[in-house]
Amino acid sequence: MSVHAPASQLAPARTTPATPATFHPKRPTVLSYGLGADSTAILLMFLADPAAHGLEPDLSDLIVVHAITGDVL
Repeated sequence: MSVHAPASQLAPARTTPATPATFHPKRPTVLSYGLGADSTAILLMFLADPAAHGLEPDLSDLIVVHAITGDVL
């Protein structure tokens, strides 16, 4: 008696590719806020009219990043 099943009894290989997911979540917008004139102007534009810049009206897809660097006493 053979321990291995003959090749004819094995399950056929999958021949169709898996269906890709159709859900594509919206990527967030990230603003690196450096407290300068340019990044402040961009932030104010986003706040004044989010939809004009492709953002959600409640700004739920906007991430503002700020870091304070320098010497620590």
